[in-house]
Amino acid sequence: MLPLIVAFLLFGSGAFFQDSTVQESPESILGHRIALSLSGSDLSDISADQFEKASNNGIDFLHITHSNQLNGIPVDLFYLIYQSPRQYPALYQLEEQSPKLISQIMSEVQSLSDRFPGKLTSVGLFSFPNEKHSRFDRRTSEIADSLKQLTEIPLFYQSVLPASSLPQDIDFIVRTDFDSDPVQGHNAIYFQPSTSLSESLTRLENLFKETLAFNESLLIIPADWYFNQIAQNPDLELIVSSYRNSEIIPFPIPHRAESPPVMNWNVIFLFVIFGSIIIHARLQPAYLPSLSRYFFNHSFYLQDVLEHRIRNIIPGLVILLQHALSTGVIFYLSAEMLFNRIGLEVLNHNFSSVLWTGNPYLSLFIFGFTFAFTLQAISVFWLHLPNKSLQYLSQTLNLYTWPLHINFLVVAIYIVIYGNDPGDALIAYLLAAYLFVWFMSFNIAALDASKYLEKLNLVYLTVTVGLHILLFASLFWAAFNFPAIYEPVQMALTLSGH
Repeated sequence: MLPLIVAFLLFGSGAFFQDSTVQESPESILGHRIALSLSGSDLSDISADQFEKASNNGIDFLHITHSNQLNGIPVDLFYLIYQSPRQYPALYQLEEQSPKLISQIMSEVQSLSDRFPGKLTSVGLFSFPNEKHSRFDRRTSEIADSLKQLTEIPLFYQSVLPASSLPQDIDFIVRTDFDSDPVQGHNAIYFQPSTSLSESLTRLENLFKETLAFNESLLIIPADWYFNQIAQNPDLELIVSSYRNSEIIPFPIPHRAESPPVMNWNVIFLFVIFGSIIIHARLQPAYLPSLSRYFFNHSFYLQDVLEHRIRNIIPGLVILLQHALSTGVIFYLSAEMLFNRIGLEVLNHNFSSVLWTGNPYLSLFIFGFTFAFTLQAISVFWLHLPNKSLQYLSQTLNLYTWPLHINFLVVAIYIVIYGNDPGDALIAYLLAAYLFVWFMSFNIAALDASKYLEKLNLVYLTVTVGLHILLFASLFWAAFNFPAIYEPVQMALTLSGH
């Protein structure tokens, strides 16, 4: 564990507290401290008297992201931790926007120092950065060095990853406690409550026990959650006060009610996909024979299409809908298996137009369905319009859609492995297989359609297969060469533990 320099946090270079109205000896300043975070808290019903009571119980720090959050609060009772509101910065953003970030931080630091002299103890640069990027330490050190030339106040950033080495000129890292993630080895922790009160109190009690193993520590707790719990259970005031004195009192944890049964989405998805295939087969007598001919007597199938013996357009449209539904399921389950809450927040921060509903999983399902159906419709018209031998849209649909049946098997395997901890490699292989089948369905359909042409076959293949391959190659190149595309995804995977 790389130790936190709480001495810097609590009284910095010594000069920060000289002008303070509250004078303490170093021995009284060091220890186990609690800060109330005003960032994102609803304090409309919290009075100044409640803050004074919190101060009397041993809470002596306020964590803020803007000076306006201190309006109406008796700041003279507390020391201040300022943290820039910048969240989820990708490395390319830090490289492009570091001068602006430094200017914004220094402006807020100067404002706080002027309004509350001697109160500001530390400054946070950002929250949840892309720490695993190879250039992160260097860029962060450069930002910190620029700030160190302007102020001596200790610097930190907020992280969700386990303990790591400190970039140069960064004094400590605040580790965020999300859900049940372990935080051993950290003595500066931001506690993030969950929706379950008993789970939140259990985690907070464990954090109290773990941080007491250090000579000094800092716990940051959301202010609205703290005051709400104190109002419901005043005994917590004694627990907090005892922690300040390096003692621990058992938490009054309510009985955890049994969780209601969780919807088994993998069964539902399997039922919807294969149920729709069964219904389709029952309602369309030619469906199963055509499926068999396509894969086992392909030339005979092509002859049927060419001579327009297969006239019904409905099977092709149904398959397009089924494949779009399968793609939505792939997006949904991939989000469930690959991203935790913080990872989804990274995606939402960078791709808010995609995750537009309150439920990120539903957003990704809708996006996957819409994206797939739109792309498939474009593909069908792309194949159909340049080929004058394809007189009916049903012919093009039947050429394009039948290979997509293979993806129904792929998505079935994907659904089955959901919830069984399949590993990143297997997930990647199945996603690559799904994309490959989808990609090849267009190319195979173009090759089949070119056989109907008596001339200009090469031209048709160029404007279909050739442009299709070029387009996909360009998209892949952009996905791995434009930081605005790949880095947020890489960052979300990293912060999710992948």
